Amino acid sequence: VASEAQGTGLPCRGELTQTRACEVRCSQEVDCKWGSWSNWTKCDQECKGGQQRRHREIEQEPSVRGNPCESRAADQVRPCNTDVPCSAAVYCGWTDWSEWSSPTADCGNDQVRRSRMRILLDSDENTPT
Repeated sequence: VASEAQGTGLPCRGELTQTRACEVRCSQEVDCKWGSWSNWTKCDQECKGGQQRRHREIEQEPSVRGNPCESRAADQVRPCNTDVPCSAAVYCGWTDWSEWSSPTADCGNDQVRRSRMRILLDSDENTPT
């Protein structure tokens, strides 16, 4: 009421609000729905077996009476590279030095050289691969 009756005015009679019973239809049950799987990740090991993973998100949450999504169904893991053998480690090595070159100048200062080559060595026996 904004203001009471004044002077010879009549007061307001009646309710300010009304309430009645009604029936609300329950919404249709909606079950949880998973979204699409992501791509598999790269294998975390190059040889002797590793793991790949993928993930998905919930696309539709369930309604009050709907079935929830299965727990732990958001991630998958699978083995990878199980049949790929690891190659032996390979190390860098050097050949022996060559003989010194002969001087080219007839007299005075000159330079002589020798060289060697870089090679790959087998890790087990230190022999060239």
